[in-house]
Amino acid sequence: SRFRDIIAENYYLFRQILPCIPILLVVTGVENEQSREAWWHHSREEFTARRMAFCGHVGVVTTRGKPDPDEEGCYFYDDLYEESAQELRDAITRCCLDFTDPYQEHLEMVKAAYGKKPVLLLPDKLSSMARLL
Repeated sequence: SRFRDIIAENYYLFRQILPCIPILLVVTGVENEQSREAWWHHSREEFTARRMAFCGHVGVVTTRGKPDPDEEGCYFYDDLYEESAQELRDAITRCCLDFTDPYQEHLEMVKAAYGKKPVLLLPDKLSSMARLL
């Protein structure tokens, strides 16, 4: 499929607001690709040209498909769906394993001071964005 400009706009919005947060690229609808990784090989340049970097990427099948007439209770994409779910969980784990939240120390101080979970305290950039929403 073709690259949509909104993907880059959202990417740069998140990078501007939360520059330290890892971003995992997840592409859906790859059930008709030769392999779930194939989309990356023919789409990678679109992201590279726009200077978009990710902690990882994964192509996932998000539907079980139509019922399989040969096997009751089974669907055409059952195996791909299950494999995709596991691959996505693994990718999230890999991307977030080394991530440390730069605001965690701040939140811990607030929790200690007030004895409960804070409602939401955001840095200046985030709070001005939150007011716009």
